[in-house]
Amino acid sequence: MNINRRRMFLDGGMGTMLQKAGFGKTDPMELNLTAPEAVREIHAAYLASGSDIITANSFGAYSHKYLNAAEIAEAAVSNAKFPNALTALDMGPSGRLLKPLGDLSFDDAFRIFRETALAGARAGADLILLETFADLYELKAAVLAASETGLPIFATMSFNERGRSLTGADIKTTAVLLESLGVYALGMNCGFGPDAYAKLLPELRRATSLPIILQPNAGLPSVDERGEAAYGITPSDYARLMREMAGDAQILGGCCGTTPEHIAALINAVGREPREVCSGTKTVEIPVGYTPVFCEETDVDGIIEELLDLDDGEIKFARIADAEDVIKIQEIVRVPFGIYSSDPAVLERAAYLYDGRPLVFGAKINKYGAICFPG
Repeated sequence: MNINRRRMFLDGGMGTMLQKAGFGKTDPMELNLTAPEAVREIHAAYLASGSDIITANSFGAYSHKYLNAAEIAEAAVSNAKFPNALTALDMGPSGRLLKPLGDLSFDDAFRIFRETALAGARAGADLILLETFADLYELKAAVLAASETGLPIFATMSFNERGRSLTGADIKTTAVLLESLGVYALGMNCGFGPDAYAKLLPELRRATSLPIILQPNAGLPSVDERGEAAYGITPSDYARLMREMAGDAQILGGCCGTTPEHIAALINAVGREPREVCSGTKTVEIPVGYTPVFCEETDVDGIIEELLDLDDGEIKFARIADAEDVIKIQEIVRVPFGIYSSDPAVLERAAYLYDGRPLVFGAKINKYGAICFPG
């Protein structure tokens, strides 16, 4: 699987699923060794929901907590390995505050993170996900440690509703540091639901040119009658709220309270490919569930007239006999339009000549940024 694909989907909450499976009071890290089949079953459910990246159950597998931390990390990665999916070694904060706020030195934090990162790499992780960090200095130690594996690094922070981390870092500062350290993608996770993320995303988009990761909670938690955390945002509402941000984020998933149903709804709503097409002057979003509509006219002059009558945001496909017809049409028509030909060679050249991001019907074209509807 290619990590360079423009839009990818992570999985959702491991803790949420372990709680549903009856392991809410069990140490989640130890389950990698004592109940690997239960952990793997949860991973498989996320894989079935459509996740491209399966996150190992290794969030807190560190040597200051577990004498067998390396064994746990290796088992967690092994449990998360599936064909046709990438495996992320998951690394959260150490659980201790760095000096001067706490007693953990930067050197010791680096050592702790490095041990786990190297163990995950040995076990075959495809990338490292550093998530839920609230201290940018600690995240720097984790990134430097993870960098020694040579694996791509995804890094996310948790911010409050004003866009500040627990120790005061703002979104721009976070992006500047993480970019300088060479992470593959950066973003936000945990803390709040998608509605709070929507307010912070524009600032993050302005702050970085890297792929953006979004993994909100399914809302804020409450306590149910069993004394366990419960989250109120349904899969359909989660998908709807996330879809509104998908144009500015390339790597999407979920955190606390999200389930395979949330991820499946998210993927169905957003789609695996970008949903925007453009002419040289205007962009139109393809609605979810769009069914291709073709111009009734087949000659160039008739097609032009029909396309000029489109309502704002409407898209129609033009049937073309000659690829050069695209040039004639776009000399007059300024809105995006789809192109179709029964001849694959004509269609590919038409996509090449199209002024903007082409929308094509009838063939898979992996060039020119084309969005394709199969014939």
